[in-house]
Amino acid sequence: MKKALLFFGIFMVTSFSTQAQKPAYELANIFYGIQIDQVTKSIGEITPDDQKKKLSQKSIIEKETILKKIAAVYTTSFSFSEMQRILTFYNSALGKKWTAEKGALNAKASELFMKWEMKKFENQ
Repeated sequence: MKKALLFFGIFMVTSFSTQAQKPAYELANIFYGIQIDQVTKSIGEITPDDQKKKLSQKSIIEKETILKKIAAVYTTSFSFSEMQRILTFYNSALGKKWTAEKGALNAKASELFMKWEMKKFENQ
């Protein structure tokens, strides 16, 4: 009986962890999936042809591994419910627009801030 309870307890914890990881993994993929693919593509371009298939297979495993690690970081700060709400935003039309535009917007905003900051120091 004790073994059955222990097994059930381990199963429940594992199931909960896996369930909580799902939205966290999806968020990690939204935030880092494209970047990981770009790094892999760049490495593939300098890899000899006879090693590309091996690299491709290895890259799939490595991508999953790093996304799981990133997802684990997210689960330390956000509940399952919170991650679901964040995912809802990023999967919406507005969230997709934000994801597509944020790099350019951040670059422009940073440039404006740096100009402002330099003026502040020049005027001191």
